[in-house]
Amino acid sequence: LTMSGRVSAAPFIEEIDPPVLRRGAVTRATLRGDDLRQAVGVWTSLPTTPVSSSVVSSNLSTRGPNEVVLDITVPADAPLGLHGLRLATNSGLSNVHIVLIDELPLTPAVGDVRVAGKSLDVDLPCCLRAQCRPASVDRYGIHVATGQTVAFEVVGSRFGKDYDPLITVRDESGHIVVQRDNDPGLFYDCRFAHTFESSGRFIVEVRDARYEGNEAWHYVLRMGDFPAAIVAIPSVVQPGNTGTFWLPEVSAERFALT
Repeated sequence: LTMSGRVSAAPFIEEIDPPVLRRGAVTRATLRGDDLRQAVGVWTSLPTTPVSSSVVSSNLSTRGPNEVVLDITVPADAPLGLHGLRLATNSGLSNVHIVLIDELPLTPAVGDVRVAGKSLDVDLPCCLRAQCRPASVDRYGIHVATGQTVAFEVVGSRFGKDYDPLITVRDESGHIVVQRDNDPGLFYDCRFAHTFESSGRFIVEVRDARYEGNEAWHYVLRMGDFPAAIVAIPSVVQPGNTGTFWLPEVSAERFALT
């Protein structure tokens, strides 16, 4: 078999930073991997209006991972949640990488969250992303009122990474107020709501339960007043029919869905 011309390997995405795109806005994202030459845009699994994107810059190093920076615009009617993303190049499509589409304001984590005794104060609601570095504990400070309910969610395992997030909320004296690991239906991720008995500043810690990680992995921490539902009962409805559903983590009331 004789072949002529240049043969290119299929593009491969190892990392998307940030792994979350805000609905109705433009997010600047960096894609890292191999053979990301001649990038022209992205494809997503959104069933509605497709996203639009433009290439800002690229660094096609022969000694390290390729890097492409894109501005990705997500339409305002895009469904929230996890979706697939592929990089489109002149030589073909990359592998599918999972991204989160969210409506909360995106806040990048900074180095101080990994220093013992230091934390990053954030305003609620917020959506934070950071690298899943091994043997690290990230700390975020929040201010709450007496009786305020705050919902927490970490997305890490659902990005397809071997990440097992653990959330610990402490008061300023260091006492544990609430701690959460795995939740049913979310793989190793967690989503829950907590009502604070007193006002003040609290520290939210995020780490891998085994202190493992990888700098190519990222997690997203969501905090706010969103409904912390995990499962719907029943979990299926036929198209064209109306079903009655219950979200046990949120309310005892049933609602109809067509």
